[in-house]
Amino acid sequence: MRQASEGCRAPAGPDRDADSESSLRNSRALVLQSGRRSGLDRRVILGEYTSLRVAIDTGGTFTDCVYLEGGQLRVLKLFSTPADPAVAVLEALRRIAPGAAVDLRHGTTLGTNAMLERRGARVAFVATAGLEDTLAIGRQTRAALYDWFAAIPDCLVPEEMRFGVTERVSPEGAILHRPSEAELQALALAVRGCAAEAAAVSLLFSFANAETEKRVEAELLRLGIPVSVSHRILPEFREYERASTRVVCCAWGRNPPAPILDRSASDAARRPP
Repeated sequence: MRQASEGCRAPAGPDRDADSESSLRNSRALVLQSGRRSGLDRRVILGEYTSLRVAIDTGGTFTDCVYLEGGQLRVLKLFSTPADPAVAVLEALRRIAPGAAVDLRHGTTLGTNAMLERRGARVAFVATAGLEDTLAIGRQTRAALYDWFAAIPDCLVPEEMRFGVTERVSPEGAILHRPSEAELQALALAVRGCAAEAAAVSLLFSFANAETEKRVEAELLRLGIPVSVSHRILPEFREYERASTRVVCCAWGRNPPAPILDRSASDAARRPP
């Protein structure tokens, strides 16, 4: 990618246009050769390097745009539109390439901001009994490992919204203990009682056998709230990472960045020529 980008820069001198075009052809040839070695489709690679490329980062205050035009790197900075971030994105595209096809790359810090400001949903966390405090304990890699008086960051889920299920799955995936239907119903009532707006489920070794996690999910879905389960999103070991990923996903459910990005992309695709 770096070779291709550098190849698109127009050199100084009287033969600038010819040299620029020659350099661009050479860079495309390098990309095509690489694509053939990796089995990529020629048309996809050509499309990647013949359209105007635009990268947009949507932040809380500014929407920053960087694009390559005529071999020159250009920058555009706009105020973000928090009520609908897609508005600033579309305005940037209108200014950069009105009516033209673009190769768009979009990133955002909206989700990170939402978590830092605790603007997400009220999430209930469900774990194997005995592991309810996984989120509070975290990992051993702390900022002050031997300081007993170090400030502890706020847990993603308060204690009264963390619940345990009496179940056990072995590391090999064998079910050693199944919760009864009555226990699952009691769990659902407890989750409802804490006024949860979403539920994150992360049971021990569910990535090896998801049967119990699926049963918990089915019972919680009866409450009419979003339920996120670890075996679908992050099916691997390390309990804290799996648990925190589930909770963060649920917390965004109330004001998620993903639909905003989807809307931005679809609006950009439908914008008039």
